[in-house]
Amino acid sequence: MAPVLLFLLLSSAAAAADLGAVDHVSVTRGEVTIDVLAQGEGPAIVILPSLGRSGNDYDAVSRILAADGFRVLRPQPASATVGGPMENLTMHDLAADVASVIAHEHAAPAVVVGHAFGNFVARQVAADRPDLVSGVVLAAGSAGKVPPRSKELPIGPEMRQAIDGPSETSLPEKKRIEYLRIAFFAPGHDPSVWLGGWNTAVHHMESHARERPPVTTISPAAKRRSSISRPSTIRSHRGALPVSSSRCWEIG
Repeated sequence: MAPVLLFLLLSSAAAAADLGAVDHVSVTRGEVTIDVLAQGEGPAIVILPSLGRSGNDYDAVSRILAADGFRVLRPQPASATVGGPMENLTMHDLAADVASVIAHEHAAPAVVVGHAFGNFVARQVAADRPDLVSGVVLAAGSAGKVPPRSKELPIGPEMRQAIDGPSETSLPEKKRIEYLRIAFFAPGHDPSVWLGGWNTAVHHMESHARERPPVTTISPAAKRRSSISRPSTIRSHRGALPVSSSRCWEIG
């Protein structure tokens, strides 16, 4: 009995290790080849990183989700810049890259998680391709742009500088840490962990896309197109986590 039990324990450990293993999947869309970090099996969760950063920020979270029975896909923004256009891209272009990953992986409908800047792309994927999306999670998301007559205040120039500053690796480290502390880290937390991991070219490309198209009034037809009717829940051994999946509006 003991050898059998040992075999079962080793097999379970090996299976868990395999689920945590990260594969690099290449997805081509026109001139663009997207490197995707993929791991786990089950319903798909797509994770989109913050401005100028990569999916590697979600290494720990992805391991947990994969162990809980999900297929985790992390398209790497920097990979899409290799051989592909970097100028005059819009949120629709970035959303099309993500949509191509979901379609390539036969992962629809997927929950799309957008962290900070990634929330704009996540919403745009839901608006442009609602057939591929079952829910959207906005992690540290903001409206980004404020339409005329809105009571919501836009991001001020000082905070904008603090958000953009850390990706400028030519700046002194002390100045970059100051920007990180202002824009991203609560008191008592070490901002130096985010000194690495920035891609300045991606930051500038995504910043341009954020400003295009401009804020406009959303027509009833656009609202219907961008609304996701199916409620979603992420289930794991930690319980059921509701996912906000209605009224994911297009930016533009």
